[in-house]
Amino acid sequence: NVAFECTVKLRVSRGLAVKELVAPWPAQPGVDQSVFVVPRMSSDCSISFVLAHDDELPDGARSVAMQLACMYVTVYGQRMIRVHTLILACNTSLSNVFRHSCVDSVVAIMFKKAC
Repeated sequence: NVAFECTVKLRVSRGLAVKELVAPWPAQPGVDQSVFVVPRMSSDCSISFVLAHDDELPDGARSVAMQLACMYVTVYGQRMIRVHTLILACNTSLSNVFRHSCVDSVVAIMFKKAC
Protein backbone atom coordinates (compact mmCIF):
# COMPACT_ATOMS: atom_id res chain seq x y z
CA ASN A 1 0.00 0.00 0.00
CA VAL A 2 1.87 3.00 -1.34
CA ALA A 3 0.56 6.43 -2.31
CA PHE A 4 2.38 8.81 -4.63
CA GLU A 5 2.28 12.62 -4.97
CA CYS A 6 0.57 12.98 -1.56
CA THR A 7 -0.87 16.32 -0.54
CA VAL A 8 -2.26 16.41 2.99
CA LYS A 9 -4.22 19.24 4.66
CA LEU A 10 -5.61 19.39 8.19
CA ARG A 11 -8.45 21.82 8.89
CA VAL A 12 -9.58 22.59 12.43
CA SER A 13 -12.45 24.49 14.06
CA ARG A 14 -12.23 28.18 14.80
CA GLY A 15 -10.28 28.74 18.00
CA LEU A 16 -7.76 25.99 17.26
CA ALA A 17 -4.61 26.09 15.16
CA VAL A 18 -2.03 23.60 13.97
CA LYS A 19 1.09 24.49 15.93
CA GLU A 20 3.46 21.81 14.70
CA LEU A 21 3.77 18.87 12.34
CA VAL A 22 5.65 15.87 13.74
CA ALA A 23 6.74 13.64 10.86
CA PRO A 24 9.63 11.39 9.79
CA TRP A 25 11.10 14.17 7.63
CA PRO A 26 12.73 17.40 8.86
CA ALA A 27 10.42 20.29 9.74
CA GLN A 28 10.36 23.33 7.47
CA PRO A 29 10.24 26.48 9.60
CA GLY A 30 8.07 29.33 8.35
CA VAL A 31 5.81 27.00 6.36
CA ASP A 32 2.13 26.36 7.13
CA GLN A 33 2.26 23.30 9.40
CA SER A 34 -1.27 22.18 8.49
CA VAL A 35 -0.24 21.27 4.93
CA PHE A 36 2.48 19.04 3.59
CA VAL A 37 3.39 17.42 0.28
CA VAL A 38 5.48 14.27 -0.03
CA PRO A 39 6.38 12.32 -3.17
CA ARG A 40 5.66 8.91 -1.60
CA MET A 41 3.95 7.65 1.55
CA SER A 42 3.44 4.08 2.69
CA SER A 43 0.81 2.70 5.02
CA ASP A 44 3.51 2.36 7.70
CA CYS A 45 4.15 6.12 7.83
CA SER A 46 2.75 7.96 10.82
CA ILE A 47 2.38 11.70 11.27
CA SER A 48 1.12 13.80 14.17
CA PHE A 49 -0.17 17.33 14.45
CA VAL A 50 0.24 19.37 17.62
CA LEU A 51 -2.76 21.68 18.11
CA ALA A 52 -2.96 24.88 20.13
CA HIS A 53 -5.61 27.38 21.17
CA ASP A 54 -5.12 30.48 19.06
CA ASP A 55 -8.40 32.17 19.91
CA GLU A 56 -11.44 31.70 22.12
CA LEU A 57 -13.80 28.95 21.11
CA PRO A 58 -17.20 30.23 20.01
CA ASP A 59 -19.62 30.83 22.89
CA GLY A 60 -21.48 27.69 23.78
CA ALA A 61 -19.16 25.45 21.74
CA ARG A 62 -19.72 21.90 22.89
CA SER A 63 -17.41 20.33 20.32
CA VAL A 64 -14.55 21.01 17.93
CA ALA A 65 -14.03 19.45 14.54
CA MET A 66 -10.97 18.35 12.62
CA GLN A 67 -10.83 17.22 9.03
CA LEU A 68 -7.83 15.70 7.29
CA ALA A 69 -7.85 15.40 3.52
CA CYS A 70 -5.22 13.44 1.59
CA MET A 71 -5.03 13.64 -2.18
CA TYR A 72 -2.76 11.03 -3.78
CA VAL A 73 -2.11 8.83 -6.81
CA THR A 74 -2.35 5.03 -6.54
CA VAL A 75 0.16 2.60 -8.05
CA TYR A 76 -2.36 2.21 -10.91
CA GLY A 77 -2.31 5.94 -11.70
CA GLN A 78 -5.75 6.71 -10.24
CA ARG A 79 -6.18 10.08 -8.51
CA MET A 80 -7.81 9.53 -5.11
CA ILE A 81 -8.98 11.68 -2.20
CA ARG A 82 -9.32 10.30 1.31
CA VAL A 83 -11.08 12.40 3.95
CA HIS A 84 -11.22 11.75 7.69
CA THR A 85 -13.48 13.88 9.93
CA LEU A 86 -13.40 13.84 13.72
CA ILE A 87 -15.64 15.73 16.14
CA LEU A 88 -14.52 15.88 19.77
CA ALA A 89 -16.41 17.14 22.80
CA CYS A 90 -15.07 20.24 24.57
CA ASN A 91 -14.24 19.90 28.23
CA THR A 92 -13.56 22.44 30.96
CA SER A 93 -12.36 19.94 33.58
CA LEU A 94 -8.60 19.40 33.46
CA SER A 95 -8.92 16.08 35.30
CA ASN A 96 -11.20 14.77 32.53
CA VAL A 97 -8.68 15.84 29.90
CA PHE A 98 -5.97 13.74 31.55
CA ARG A 99 -8.35 10.86 32.27
CA HIS A 100 -9.39 10.52 28.62
CA SER A 101 -6.05 11.23 26.95
CA CYS A 102 -4.16 8.43 25.23
CA VAL A 103 -0.84 8.07 27.02
CA ASP A 104 0.68 5.98 24.21
CA SER A 105 0.01 8.74 21.66
CA VAL A 106 1.41 11.47 23.90
CA VAL A 107 4.58 9.48 24.61
CA ALA A 108 5.00 8.69 20.89
CA ILE A 109 4.82 12.40 19.99
CA MET A 110 7.26 13.31 22.76
CA PHE A 111 9.65 10.60 21.55
CA LYS A 112 9.43 11.74 17.92
CA LYS A 113 10.09 15.37 18.92
CA ALA A 114 13.13 14.33 21.00
CA CYS A 115 14.79 12.43 18.13
